[in-house]
This record gives sequence, C-alpha cells and structure tokens, in this order.
Amino acid sequence: MNEFYQDLLSPLMYYWVQLHKGVHVCTNSCKLCLTHDSIYGVIYFHENKMVELMIKDKNTNHHLFDLCFELYDIKTALQQFHQFFHYLKHPQLLQPVQQDKKHVCKILLAGSGLTTEYFANALQLLVDQKKLGVFIEARNYHEIERLIDHYDLILLAPQMAYMFDTYFQKYGDKIKMIDALDFATCHFEAIIEKVIQ
Repeated sequence: MNEFYQDLLSPLMYYWVQLHKGVHVCTNSCKLCLTHDSIYGVIYFHENKMVELMIKDKNTNHHLFDLCFELYDIKTALQQFHQFFHYLKHPQLLQPVQQDKKHVCKILLAGSGLTTEYFANALQLLVDQKKLGVFIEARNYHEIERLIDHYDLILLAPQMAYMFDTYFQKYGDKIKMIDALDFATCHFEAIIEKVIQ
C-alpha cells in the first residue's frame, strides 16, 4: 500500500462521513455523532488510522453495533461505513435465522486482535449449546498459510476484508468473510447459519 495514499485515506474518509446528513462533530474533532430514531451512532477516528463505528440504544445505552478496523484501503473502508449507515437506518435488519443446518467441521476464525478471540469463544459456546459438533478457534490472519490444511473453513473477520481476494484466489471456497453487520452486532446466530451448512 502506498504510504502517501494511506495517509490521505483517514482525512478523506473523515470528510466524506462528515458530509452525510445528520452527522456533526462531537466533543472533539476526532469524534463524529449522528442520531436516528431511538438509536445513535458514534464514529471515532483514532491517530493510528483506526476507526471505530459504534451504534447504541438511546434509552439503555446498550451497544447494538461495534466495529473497529484499520483504514487500509478505500474499498474496504466504504464497505464498513455503508454497513454502519445502513444498520443505523434499519436496525430491525437482524431477523432470527433458521437453525436446522448441521455439519461437523473445524473452523479457523482469522483476525488481528482480541475481538477475534472473543468472537471465536462466543461462536464456540453457541455451537456447543446447539450440539453442532463444530470446533472454532481464533488465530492471527498471518497464520492462515501455515494452518490452512488443518481446518475445513477459514472465516476472515471484517477487519481483514482487504485480504479476502488474495486468500480467495489461493484457497477458493475454503475462505469466507464474516459479514460486517453480523460481526459488529454480535449476531452469532447469523454467522453460524451462513457458514455451517
């Protein structure tokens, strides 16, 4: 990635987000806020090119959507922001999913931080409750090459979306992306439904 381009990406995305209807600067210039009905969104632009997208319930202050990612390329950044704005306007999107698909397999959840470990544990808990016979483990995405043969499926966390095309060309359908909306809203049921067939 060209460093000049990457340095421009953060101010460019900040300016683009600020142009959206209803978005205003919050307590400091690195924080943008917007509200919609009974929920509100906050966007943090951190110094290290990290962005945090958060949606909370106005009444309970409960997190409904939480996604942190590095501004690596414009395509991936736009995908994450579009998911955020779409959910902000349509929070009812998360519908119950069918639970009748079962398949025993070993899944690697590949990401780059503690959130990935948390997700793997939460998904493992859910598949154990459903007695699906699935093993899910979190590892750093740098380990995919070394571990690919030990797993039936590799799930990439949304923060790694910029790597998907590269991995898909090498490994095909063995690599799947976790939908950013499902990841950010902790919709574990939907993730299991989409990947365990």
